[in-house]
Amino acid sequence: MPATGTKTRSLRGLRFSQRLVPPGRRIVPWLPERPTRAYLAFLFKRWPSLWGLEEGSKRVTRGKSAFERAFPERDSAAFVAAWTKARGAALSTSLVFLARWLIGRPSRFLRLRPELHLPAEGPFVIAALHYSIDPLVQLSCISDSWRRDLLWAVYPLRPTVEDDRELWLTGTPVPGWVTKMFLPVTDRSWIVRAASHLRRGGGVFVAIDAPFDSMRSTATPIRVGEATIPLSPSVEFLFGLDENVQLLFAAPRRGEEADWSVDLIPVPNLDALVAAAEIWIASNQLDWAGWPHILWRGDAEEVRRKAAAVDSGATPR
Repeated sequence: MPATGTKTRSLRGLRFSQRLVPPGRRIVPWLPERPTRAYLAFLFKRWPSLWGLEEGSKRVTRGKSAFERAFPERDSAAFVAAWTKARGAALSTSLVFLARWLIGRPSRFLRLRPELHLPAEGPFVIAALHYSIDPLVQLSCISDSWRRDLLWAVYPLRPTVEDDRELWLTGTPVPGWVTKMFLPVTDRSWIVRAASHLRRGGGVFVAIDAPFDSMRSTATPIRVGEATIPLSPSVEFLFGLDENVQLLFAAPRRGEEADWSVDLIPVPNLDALVAAAEIWIASNQLDWAGWPHILWRGDAEEVRRKAAAVDSGATPR
């Protein structure tokens, strides 16, 4: 089937799922967690078009090509099939956790390590990859038990790309104290706001494998097999603002029964950050959502222009 036909079918499946999210969000928090997650995982693995990751869709084709570049001797088709199923299972964890989190019900799916905490004082940058269980990693970093002077760099949904984030956001009553942390990168001043926040002693959560932070090369690329992906220039800039900026790598870890925990690993410099990211990807290939980003790069200004066109009702080009 042509790629355009597959994309249309994936988007149609995603739109169907979106219509089920609002009533599901009212019911899911009151159902037993594990059976509910198991049922959703079965659906998502059986019909990946329900969340926009069907074979032939843009993210799958880019991810397959990226894996071929990284590991030319391995079976890319078999990997992508396993990756899709793993991401479907992780999405079921995210949706059940998020449905409970939004109404203040505890979940056993994500465990905050007792010794884990944000720096008691001073500016800090939490650097992360794109994970299959997002936004659980971000939520763990803005938990009620931790300080909240944290800004979260967020990237726009692309109307022409199948994106499972639309399931998180459909009719989601995000608490106001969380939306205040959002730092949309479609605003040209986002990096200035982030820098000012750090200078005041706050923290910034930012992805280091963003597909459209910039097209420029970096002195510290992340190596994945035989391929590389640029380290987001914003991380280099923010960490270099002041010698007091602390750098932490957010590393989710899968535990028993598909439950997760999150580590925050202090790293002394960008080389150590890249090394930590490379180790995590090598050990968690099926749970890295950033495979398409190896090949799928975009200019930040172009992304902002398209996002502005969507917000204004114009048709993006």
